[in-house]
Amino acid sequence: QAMVSLTGRIGLGNEAQKPSYCLLLHAEQTELNDELISLLPQQLQRIVSELQPGGKVNLTADLNRTDSNNHPDYKITVDCPGNSINFEPFAYPVKDITGRLTITKNAVTLEDIAATATDNTMITSNVSTVKINGKIALADDAFSGGQLAISGGDIIFTADNLRIKGKSLTMLKADTYYDPNRQSWMTKDLIADCYGGRVAGKFELKRSDEAGLEYLLQVGFDNIDLKQFLLDTNLEGETDNSSGKMSGLLSVAGRAGESLPYIGRCRLLITDMQVGTLSPMAKPLYALKLKAPKDFAFRQMLVDSYIKHNRLFLEQLDLSGKSLAFNGSGWIDLQSRDADLVLFARGRRFATAEPSILQSLTEGLGHAVVRMDVTGNAYDPQVTTTILPVVGEAARILGSPRRLK
Repeated sequence: QAMVSLTGRIGLGNEAQKPSYCLLLHAEQTELNDELISLLPQQLQRIVSELQPGGKVNLTADLNRTDSNNHPDYKITVDCPGNSINFEPFAYPVKDITGRLTITKNAVTLEDIAATATDNTMITSNVSTVKINGKIALADDAFSGGQLAISGGDIIFTADNLRIKGKSLTMLKADTYYDPNRQSWMTKDLIADCYGGRVAGKFELKRSDEAGLEYLLQVGFDNIDLKQFLLDTNLEGETDNSSGKMSGLLSVAGRAGESLPYIGRCRLLITDMQVGTLSPMAKPLYALKLKAPKDFAFRQMLVDSYIKHNRLFLEQLDLSGKSLAFNGSGWIDLQSRDADLVLFARGRRFATAEPSILQSLTEGLGHAVVRMDVTGNAYDPQVTTTILPVVGEAARILGSPRRLK
């Protein structure tokens, strides 16, 4: 259906000479279909087919083959008046593509390629735009490298947020850079809203010969509403009376494609905490046969932990409540959610790094200390309690007596 014009010269050749040609092809409003794509070199056919282009283009092809050259030279210029691409690995189809591509056997040059990213499943008033300039190097009609300048605005991760492991970040802003020498993308000054609080940090994604794509995430968070955080991934209609404000630091490193980080550090502080039915601390509290509302209220919860492979190791877990306090340690498997924790429940104490010997002794006067072994799924664990008498607890802290000679 396109208007095509062809000018040039063709040498028919003979027994001594191979055929040759010098041609200039021009086509207006040519449909991007399989028939047109099949005219490209084989490697380019595969690349273009994966992009699933649609619409019509204007193209000019400068084709040359001398009688001594088995591989013709070509220069193809494609002007896009408003096309579309649906590249499956990219989450959003791209439409309204304008600009120019120039294709030779050595490179593909992109000049002012502008496009609009859209999500077919959502309707939004924002228009996400991307503009690309640069060059892609080819070797034997296959990709061998490139340099691109990409700019964009109002890029939408969903209708209005980014979800990581089921949790939402909204109003996200960040500056992103690419370092060709390190082969890394760096996101600095990342700021976002998160359940009434704020998140700030940085992210780096880089390629290494040994491990492929590696990432490093470092974030700090403050004033996050615990109730909103827990309820976001619950079933519709499920309620919980957990409450509190979360602050902390998280640093994790891993490899792209892995579902879990392989090393990291996490420090968490929750203030004015009320333990509800969905909290991992609910079952240990019920095991103590607590009923009064004050027994489920804590001034603060402090967790100091590190991540190694698929486990979160709790070096310090300390809660300070109105009627009792906990401290303990253990680990939680981040994949299976299995836990193995040892907690000690005792009298009221403000959460600190470690209780002093004097504190441990005086807290126990007139009260028993309860050891709690928490195993199984972290959200529905098995809890075994053992009452440690005051004398026995004091001996455990001070050590066994030695007979003097």
